[in-house]
Amino acid sequence: MSDLTLRELQEDDWTALQACLGDAETVRFTEFEPLTEAGARGLVGWALGARQKEPRQAFVFGMSLTPGAALIGIATLTVRDFALREADIGVIVGREYWGRGYGTAAVQELLTLGFGTLGLHRVYGECDPANAGSGRVMEKAGMAREGLRRECLWQKERWVDRLLYAVLDWEWADAEKRRQGEVSRDENFG
Repeated sequence: MSDLTLRELQEDDWTALQACLGDAETVRFTEFEPLTEAGARGLVGWALGARQKEPRQAFVFGMSLTPGAALIGIATLTVRDFALREADIGVIVGREYWGRGYGTAAVQELLTLGFGTLGLHRVYGECDPANAGSGRVMEKAGMAREGLRRECLWQKERWVDRLLYAVLDWEWADAEKRRQGEVSRDENFG
C-alpha cells in the first residue's frame, strides 16, 4: 500500500500507541496485555533509547496512513545476531485497520530495511497458529513458513506454540527482480 508510512516513534506518540495497542482484541496474540499509559510511555521510551545505541539493534516504527497522521500500529525489526546477519520482525495493526493490506506493506518495508539497508542474510517472524491473519501477512510479503515451535513461549499464563516464517537475502532479491520484470536466480538454472 503506497499510503502507509513507517516513521520513528516520537515522545508524544504514547497516546496514539495506547489507543491502538490498548485494545484487548488487537493484542490478543501478543506477549503483552493491552497497553496502559505507563506501558505506552515505557514502550516509547525504550524505542527512543534503542535508537541511540551503536550498533543499533532495534528499529521501532509507528505506522500511519499519511505523514503526521495518527498511528494505526507498530512495526519492529530487531537484529538478533550481528555475526549471522539475522533479525526478527513484528507488526501489530490496530483492529479497525485489519484486512486492508497495511500489515503486509509494513512487513515489506521492514524487509527492505533489513536486506536493502542493513545487509541482513535472514529475517524471520513468528505468530500464534490461531492467528491465521499474521501468517497470511508474512506469506504475502514473501516469507516462507519454516515450521512450528511447540510450547516455546510462556504467554498470558499458558504455554503457546509459534509458527516460524522466514526469508533469505537471495530470495528477497529474486522477488524484487521479479517485481521489476527481471529474470530470477532460479530461472537462470532451469
